[in-house]
Parts: sequence; C-alpha cells; structure tokens
Amino acid sequence: MASKRKHSTLTLKDKLEVIKRLDKGEGVTKKLATEFNVGKATICDWRKNRRKLEQYCANSSGETLENRQTAKQSHTIKS
Repeated sequence: MASKRKHSTLTLKDKLEVIKRLDKGEGVTKKLATEFNVGKATICDWRKNRRKLEQYCANSSGETLENRQTAKQSHTIKS
C-alpha cells in the first residue's frame, strides 16, 4: 500500500502561480501536483475557483498573499 502524502496547505500566492502555469500551457496537472505536493483534484479545484481567488487577491495586499492560505472572509465585523 502506498504511503499517504502529508497534508500541506499552500499560500494564495502559490495557488495563483499554479493557475498561471496552467494558463501558459503547462497543462500536465500530475506534474504540477507532484511539484507542489498536492493532489490533482486540488489543482482542478483551484482552476474551478480561480475567479474567487483572483478577486480576493486583487483586493488584498502583497503581504497578505504570501501569508494567507485561504480566501475566506472572517465572520466578525470590525466597527
């Protein structure tokens, strides 16, 4: 039985990098999945949710992209 891959969460910057490489024609999802240590389905999900990722990143600062891993907004409202 094959060993399980360790859980890893990439930053938004890394996710956008994968999407850009797919746009350039580097369509071999398996190669990218191995390189970034994620599953092929994960990369397909990023591609499917690309609009949401791009919109969130456009409204965020560069420092946020390097540290943040998800595009979810907080539920608390600052007054």
